Amino acid sequence: QGVEQFGIGPYGTTTITVSTAAQKGLIVKGAASQSANYLEVQNSAGTALLAVTPSGAISGAITPTIITSTGGLTLNDSYNGYIIEQTGVAGSGTFTLGTVTIPGWNCMVVNIGSGVTIASGTNTMLSPGGLKNARTQYSSISIYSRGSNTFLLGGDLA
Repeated sequence: QGVEQFGIGPYGTTTITVSTAAQKGLIVKGAASQSANYLEVQNSAGTALLAVTPSGAISGAITPTIITSTGGLTLNDSYNGYIIEQTGVAGSGTFTLGTVTIPGWNCMVVNIGSGVTIASGTNTMLSPGGLKNARTQYSSISIYSRGSNTFLLGGDLA
């Protein structure tokens, strides 16, 4: 039930349609002592470009998304893994920590302009000495979510 198309071979197509919200779309179970990758996306030469390893890690060429902003962004799930260049040259760009639900969520804000400030919103923000600003132009702030609306800030802070 739920399979619309299934194909095997060089021209095969597979579509899985999940009929209820609580139903899992695809399950891959490994052997008790799984040593090969659970899943691979390969190029035409058979080289793995993306893989789910036996430990559950995702490996491959995962490129972060780089965006520019003058500030005013609320950092939430959609910014996981992003590098944000704060490009405003006339004043500080303020970034607010929003709701994050992704385990291990992280983001980096790079101060290309004249100043970056990270505001906690309603979250707990932890950093050395309670610092939350980029020290100078070209400083960066790394932000990591520990879960439960708690964030760690690191980098060249002031």
